[in-house]
Amino acid sequence: MSQIYCSNCGQLIPHTANFCTYCGVPQHGADAGVFRAQDPTLEPGQIPLEPTSSQKDTIPKSRLSPTVIFIFFLNYFKITFLLFVLLIVGAYLMPEVFILVTGLAILSLAGLAVWAYSSFVYEVTEDGLEIEFGIVHQKTISVPFSQVQNVNIERSLVDRMLNLARISIETAGSTVTQPIQVIGGYTARSEAYLPGLTLEQAKQLHDILIDGKLDEEK
Repeated sequence: MSQIYCSNCGQLIPHTANFCTYCGVPQHGADAGVFRAQDPTLEPGQIPLEPTSSQKDTIPKSRLSPTVIFIFFLNYFKITFLLFVLLIVGAYLMPEVFILVTGLAILSLAGLAVWAYSSFVYEVTEDGLEIEFGIVHQKTISVPFSQVQNVNIERSLVDRMLNLARISIETAGSTVTQPIQVIGGYTARSEAYLPGLTLEQAKQLHDILIDGKLDEEK
């Protein structure tokens, strides 16, 4: 005969018993006893709590895809393109210096791209999205779920070739009206901008932010 735990004293009794044979306490359906038989760590009479549906998904501190270092490098190269033109012109005057300076310039841009990548982290907490970035001055952007208006996934041709995506988050009360410079040479109309995510990262972040926004609106 199968047995359950008494909801009062915790002793094993037949599952059909209406009263505990040890303490005499009525066993109303013996639900609590069934729970303790499944999980002996419960105290007598304790029923396990149902998981709350309001608990939001989170993402621990994460980095962008390492592939974005290549795009950061290209962006910085475009920004400093005029400098390279001047170096080429200078090559006719001092070829030996040109090779040295060009090599140093390329190494500097590559180092800057790696630095930008390593300085960018994001995290989704119970309250919303946190973004930290900055090469010289570290900047932190907090986006509560309640302020999220829209979440856009953007992909350029290069992004699609490299399986990357960008997330742009429109927030309530934003004062950004013109494109601003963000990390890695990118420009965006939102400070809450995450370039260089893998497509899987972007979809996960998009769904979590949208779900968190909808939960706040309930």
